[in-house]
Amino acid sequence: TPLNISATTKSYIDYPSISLSITVSPSRTIAAGVITINSSYVRVDTEGAGATDDLDTINGAFYIGQVLTLSAVSSARDVVVKDGTGNIQCAGDFRMNNLQDTISLVWTGTVWLETCRSDNGA
Repeated sequence: TPLNISATTKSYIDYPSISLSITVSPSRTIAAGVITINSSYVRVDTEGAGATDDLDTINGAFYIGQVLTLSAVSSARDVVVKDGTGNIQCAGDFRMNNLQDTISLVWTGTVWLETCRSDNGA
């Protein structure tokens, strides 16, 4: 569902109205090892609802220093965040095999660097 934001500014000089429409999806499905993000928290699903899938590349960073947290969509499907395969650098591959597992990353302008991970699942 789109989130519509409107703002009107008036002063001594008339400024035009500004209208902004943002669509935010809480989940992304891996396609050929890639997701494109649109928020700072994204739930990731495997391609074709496969039992496991590798996440190699994350596209769509908004700015240098952006923090991103990922989690899995389902405990029945494993998302493996790959270290050094695409634009993700982390402390080794990380398998998110539970809804409670998360990994946080920061965008450097060229790569996503891991800041922390939490293997909370059973």
